[in-house]
Amino acid sequence: MNITITKPTIEDIDDLIPLWEQQYAYHYNLDSYYYVNNSVDLSEKFRDYLHESINHDNPKILIAKNENIIVGFITYSIEKEAYFDTKITQYGSIKELCVAEKERGKSIGAKLMAAVEDFFINHKLFDIKLTSSFFNKDALAFYEKLGYSNRHSTMFKRIKPKATT
Repeated sequence: MNITITKPTIEDIDDLIPLWEQQYAYHYNLDSYYYVNNSVDLSEKFRDYLHESINHDNPKILIAKNENIIVGFITYSIEKEAYFDTKITQYGSIKELCVAEKERGKSIGAKLMAAVEDFFINHKLFDIKLTSSFFNKDALAFYEKLGYSNRHSTMFKRIKPKATT
């Protein structure tokens, strides 16, 4: 397996959409309370997101190819902390990591993460933040294996409106 990590071109978008749809279905099945069901409209919004990412580098994106087949992608950016009371004022942010289901367990995700970590190091950013669903145990184990640890938890609660009399 010869994996190359590179920036995508507009021509790669049609190959990225099915990969995103595959991982989106996975996330929807894990937490349909949070995620909307996939639709043509949602896929088109992702297409627009990819155009923005590729054309304007916001967020940045890298793809993993095995020969000429896209087998994964990662999106990332440089962020500033909104709060005034933190030591970490600027950090690298992993937005999304996706590896084709049949290609998982082949170090593709680790290679994408390493490429992004190198980018952050080259930009003098030594802290990285990412969010992963509590329900995605495989992803959590993967990130922990790479040395990431849980620093904060995001909690949700559905509340009901009070009855009016």
